Amino acid sequence: MANLITSTSPRTFKARIQKEWGLRKNIPARDMAVVVAKTEKRKHVEGKETIIFVDGRPLGQQRMEHFKKRKSAKDTVASPSARKLSAE
Repeated sequence: MANLITSTSPRTFKARIQKEWGLRKNIPARDMAVVVAKTEKRKHVEGKETIIFVDGRPLGQQRMEHFKKRKSAKDTVASPSARKLSAE
């Protein structure tokens, strides 16, 4: 078994883990946007906290907060309405 692991390259090994076990390190931005929107909606409408599971593992609140900070920083700089406000 040890020979099988060491004989493959790290890239091949990671691809095999992702394909066979369904594990991935990063979550696509589109999926994170949906997760954040659903948790925010539930928090505001029902007043409940939500625990999200991605690939069978819980998604931490810090990771969602980090995503929101990143996306809001990009959106405010690149949005046309922000450019209009700063130009006036």
